[in-house]
Amino acid sequence: MNNDKADFTQGSILKKLIAFMIPVLGALILQAAYGAVDLLVVGRFGSTSGLSAVSTGSQVLNLVTFVVIQFAMGKIGRASCRERVYHRFDRPLSR
Repeated sequence: MNNDKADFTQGSILKKLIAFMIPVLGALILQAAYGAVDLLVVGRFGSTSGLSAVSTGSQVLNLVTFVVIQFAMGKIGRASCRERVYHRFDRPLSR
C-alpha cells in the first residue's frame, strides 16, 4: 500500500485488511489500557461513587469510539466502491 488510496476491491484482501486493522486494534488496546489504569487510580485514591462514574464513563467512551470507527470504515469502503464504479463508466461503450 504505497499509494495514498488503497483499493479494497482488488488483490489480496488479507494483506490490506491486516494493514487497516493494526492501527484500529492498537487504538482500541490503548483505550482499554487507559480505562484500566483510570479505574486502578480512582479505586486506590477515590470513593466508590467515583469508581462507578469512571467505569460508566469508560464504557460510554468505548461505545462512542466503536461507533466512530465503524462509520469511518463504512465511509472508506463506500468511497472505494464508488470510485471503482465511476471509473468503469468513464470509458466509452464499444459495440
